[in-house]
Amino acid sequence: MIYRFFGFSNKGDLTSLLPNNTALVVDIHINQFAKDIFKQMKQGRDISDLSLVEIRELLKENEEDLIGFDNRRQLVFFQNDFEGIKTNGLLFHIKNLRKFKQYKEKNKYIIRKANKDYGVILYLENKSAKEEIAYYEQLAEKIINSSIHKKGDEDKDFIKVKFNGKNQEFITLAFQLNDNQLKVKGKAKFHSPNPIKKDSIFKIIPDSKSSFFHLTLAQTPFTFNDLLANFLRQINLEIPTISSQDIVIYNTKIEAVNKSLTVLPELDWIIRFSESFNLKKHFDTLVFPSYLTYNAEEMSVQVQKEKYYFQQLSEDEIYIGSSAHPQFNLESNILQTNIIGQPSVLFHLEGETFIGYLIRSAKPIKVATHFLENLADFEVQFQPISDNESTIEGTFSLPEDETMSIFLLNLFLK
Repeated sequence: MIYRFFGFSNKGDLTSLLPNNTALVVDIHINQFAKDIFKQMKQGRDISDLSLVEIRELLKENEEDLIGFDNRRQLVFFQNDFEGIKTNGLLFHIKNLRKFKQYKEKNKYIIRKANKDYGVILYLENKSAKEEIAYYEQLAEKIINSSIHKKGDEDKDFIKVKFNGKNQEFITLAFQLNDNQLKVKGKAKFHSPNPIKKDSIFKIIPDSKSSFFHLTLAQTPFTFNDLLANFLRQINLEIPTISSQDIVIYNTKIEAVNKSLTVLPELDWIIRFSESFNLKKHFDTLVFPSYLTYNAEEMSVQVQKEKYYFQQLSEDEIYIGSSAHPQFNLESNILQTNIIGQPSVLFHLEGETFIGYLIRSAKPIKVATHFLENLADFEVQFQPISDNESTIEGTFSLPEDETMSIFLLNLFLK
């Protein structure tokens, strides 16, 4: 029944309709997911508490907005950026053009266009100016008036993600289902600044008594440097570009800081710069805003109930973190980007605010947390292939008696 309901015909690649500079593309192949479910059922895997009716109901949740679209095949979520204004979009195959056109959009900040084969919906910011609305009207028209590229060999990827950053930086990821695993492969290009040449560097020794998520970043993307520099300019702090980092996150809290909800992680963080940087010299000349309390004697900054300590480790390395006495190793200056640990700590989002409670209770957060807490193994590695480019390989593994596609289906049906 599932096999017949979804249908596995090839209708071409929707992502070929998007501009090359689209900031973010998340390409979801629902038919590939259904194929794996069908494969597991043929092998005798049990799908508990599952019915075709539930699948139909799940896929009809957004029927008011998406009536007439084909929710059995490829769906593409994307984000575009026009003069700093980000717009979210959804691209899909059309099942019933007449029904799609019958729906009249009341919100002037939502643009809907379609032809007999595919459609697009753009969700603009509520204060978009006339020229921004006109730009995205033209973009929607261009998308539906473009020719879709046919696919070549059968694509077994369940989800593909591409992020286009500034300065021609990018990350591409492709996820495949494989029994109890979700495997990821991809490629990344970062224009990271050259580090200071020396034989050894400081590395964090994570607290083994706590769950943690550990990122070793041999390169720091231009996009990250740009975002951090813009943020620090708010307190008049100028820093050199960051060459590499070592980050261990133990927990996350969400609090209202300066009238804005802010995530305050419990972490250990080593930052390595591309040139010398005297942290205390810069801190002593800063005028901190009222919501930050600076203690020059112990080199700390307090935000709400959270206190972050700062240390100068070497001429180009500093420590920022929640520990007054962090543990380090001095090791050879050889770095390879990798991500290990328990990523569920990123979604703890503890906090006393009512809004914080609502965010923790939101279904996407609950689903992500439940999925990550059930992982038996998680690791992603970057292997350099040139000065700026790396290949990416990783595995998300459930316990051996679980099946990834069935686990995900039951997770989203709850």
